[in-house]
This record gives sequence, structure tokens and C-alpha cells, in this order.
Amino acid sequence: RNFGEDIPLDQFDQLESIPGADKTLYMDIDGHFSTGNSWGHSINFPAYNTNGSPADFSDQEKADIIEHWKEVAEDFAPFNINVTTKDPGIEALRRTSGNDQRFGIRVVMTQATGGFGNGIGGVAFLNSFNDSIDNPCFAFNKGLGAGPMTVSHEAGHTLGLRHDGLNSSEYHPGSSGGSPSWGPIMGAPFGRELAQWSIGDYAGATQTENDYTRITSSSNGVSRIPDDNGGDVFSGTQLTLDTPAEGLIDDQFDVDSFQITIPSDGDYQISVINAERGPNLDAMFTLYEQDPFGIVGITDPQGTADAVETYPLTAGDYVIVIDGTFESKTRGPSSDWGSAGAYQITVTEVIPPQPLEFTFPNGLPTDLTEGQPTTLTVNIDPGDDGPLNAAASFLFYGYDVVGQPFLPVQLVNTSGNLWEADLPGGDCGQTASFYFSVTNQANTTFESPVDPTMPYNAEVTDCDTGNDCLADDNSY
Repeated sequence: RNFGEDIPLDQFDQLESIPGADKTLYMDIDGHFSTGNSWGHSINFPAYNTNGSPADFSDQEKADIIEHWKEVAEDFAPFNINVTTKDPGIEALRRTSGNDQRFGIRVVMTQATGGFGNGIGGVAFLNSFNDSIDNPCFAFNKGLGAGPMTVSHEAGHTLGLRHDGLNSSEYHPGSSGGSPSWGPIMGAPFGRELAQWSIGDYAGATQTENDYTRITSSSNGVSRIPDDNGGDVFSGTQLTLDTPAEGLIDDQFDVDSFQITIPSDGDYQISVINAERGPNLDAMFTLYEQDPFGIVGITDPQGTADAVETYPLTAGDYVIVIDGTFESKTRGPSSDWGSAGAYQITVTEVIPPQPLEFTFPNGLPTDLTEGQPTTLTVNIDPGDDGPLNAAASFLFYGYDVVGQPFLPVQLVNTSGNLWEADLPGGDCGQTASFYFSVTNQANTTFESPVDPTMPYNAEVTDCDTGNDCLADDNSY
């Protein structure tokens, strides 16, 4: 649940990424009495607290904890580890024997207490994930820019991972040079957009251990998540138009394939969107047409970790293949090794905006009656341009108006999109010129005809002859 869905605040201490998994990463938020472990202390650590009131959790603290959990769950998404804020019990955290496969680590999210932790962001024992006692690690950093990454970083130590540095610095500070910013989880790239596991294949790396291999070592007993979507371009997971589907790129060798049938010719947007909190994937995709088979296009945008593109497509069957990618940055990655994580894919038809449209259900007159007003009816469909401002909608008219201004007559809404105005009468033989001008609530004006300097015209031809006499053909 990392794609915009709202998690109720009252679930903040009941969150689980993979309920029932044998391995557990417990984000302990409600305080912990740390004693009888390798730290050699006896300290009652307080609950996670950012507002100075430790008695209970505020709504803001609950919301922050949910966001912490989302990011840590994304970091460990490729692994069969249940990232949870729900107390799993001590037996889910300690390995009591070689046959015990249900164990994990407690990450105490707290603040420095009794002198322990002063001046540091977090601390952990290396290779303590499978200890026979509840041997916790600690995350003292607060805030969404540093807190979640500290939890993942310290849990990484318990799984055997060491620091990823840069040149003479023990901690890689993260990339510079535009979006998406990057950094290794086992460094200190606080606030960077993409924090990833690393193999140290960037210039100046101080550590080249394979994070994936170390996490899934036999001593840790952590397995990889089974592939959710196969990569075969001819047998991908079926997609439905306008219906989001979720997936996971497991590592640099994994690709996910999706099939979709496009029902009719048109423009279609393909959106591959990262997890909303703490994404790990820099996404790209290749679009294939199945018959005849061939590449339609490759979308690997720069400056963003998402991959979104609109293609003009004809009706038929298509395949979308999603992969991780990278962008070179100053102090940045040189491969897509760590570009793995959750995504959501959606294919939607792009409906062109519907413009405001004038139509005339009774037609427009070309002949007028002398001295008599003529009611003009116009249907104004606002389309996507929004409702009209009735006070700023007019019929403009004039008779024999060469060099003369047009006069306004208010348009009156009679029902629905129907509007009326009376074109005043003119004299015999005159030509009426007229056009319609309406303004919407956004103060945009629309006119019919589009060029009002070329208005509609009608001539006064039905003239009143009165008592005029005919010439007498017979004279006496």
C-alpha cells in the first residue's frame, strides 16, 4: 500500500508488509526496556516522540510512523521479510536453535536515553539478525528525511552489511546534479529521492560487497520474493485498460512483462509510477506491438524516476516490458544494479479536451422581416471549458455597420445549453450583421463565428408595402 492509498491513522501500530513471513523487521515505536542483551545496559527507552508529549501518539506522529513504515517496507520489498509496526512477540525475533527459522530484528525507534545514543543517528551490532537473544538495534534520527533510511540502514548492519563510503568519507552523502537524486542505503544520503542497496559500482566506492547476496546469506536465512510478473515478451501478465496493476522489479536482472489489448485507434498513456514514499526503482519500459512484432518505442525519461509516455496506437495487442534503469549523476550511480522496487502500471486512453461548441438548432436566418425582431436560438455546449458567465454572454449586431460599432443584446439561458436573444428589426433592404460572444467562469471568451470580423449576415427582404399605389396602366 504505497501508491497513494490512505492508511487509517489508527492502523499505525498494526502495519505488516508480508504477514506470516518467517523473518521479521519489527519497527518498535512504543518504547522498549533494553536489558539482558549484548548492549550490557538496562535502559527503559521511551516511545517514538516528536512533539514533546510522550504520553500518547499525536495524529501527526501516527501519520509519520505510517510513512516511515512505507519507506522501510519498500527498501525490503525484494526480500521475504515482514516489515511491521505490530509487536510480533519475542519468539519472532530470536533464533532459539539451528532449526528455528522464525526470527528477526527489533529496531527501536526512540531517542538517546541514559547517555546511550547521544550524538548519533543510530547504532546496531553487525550480524545480529539471527542472534539467539532479542538483541535490538536503535534508530534515533527523526523526520521523514532521515528516520526511515536510518531504520533500514541499522537493520542492514544486523544483516551483515557495512558502510558504503565515497573516497575518504565513510558515508556516501548521496548524489548531486538534479533529479532523481540518489544514494546507497548503507551510506548517509538523507533526503535523496532514490535510496538503493548497492554493490559499490560507483566511482570512489569504499565498499563493493553485494548487498543482496549478503542479506540472503544462509546465516540470515532470508529468501527472495518470488517473481510476480514474468519477463517473457510473448506471455506477460494481462492488463486491463484504466485498471492499475502493481509489480516489483526484484533486481537488475528482473524485467516484468504485461500484455494489453487496445480496443480502438487513439492516443494512450502508459504510466509506470514508483512507490509514493521512499522509491527504490528508476523505471523505464519498452512497448512492443505483437502483430507484426516490433518495438513501438522505449521510454526512459531523464529527470524523473517514473516512466510516463503517450503513444498513438492502432487497435491491436501490445506488450509492455518494465525494467530498472539509472541516470548518471555527480557522485551518482554508474549502473542500474540497485534499481529495484515496487511500481504501479496503468494504461489509459487520452481523450482530447472537448472545446466549447456553438450549434444552431433552428438554423440561422438569412432573410428578415422589416421592423420585426427575430429570435435567435443557440445551443452552447461548454465541453471541458466549464460553465458560462451569463452576465458576460451576448449577441452583438448591427445594420449596415460599415465602420460602426456592434450593439449588444444579452443572451438568456432558456434550458440546459439553450440560449436565446432577439435580433432587433431593421429597415427594408438593410443587411444585419451579427455574432455571438460568451465568457466562461474562468474569464475566457469564445465567439461564433470564430472570427467576428467575418460575422453572420441576413438581409431585410420581407418589407411592409403599406398603401402604396400601383401605376395606372389605363389613362383617360
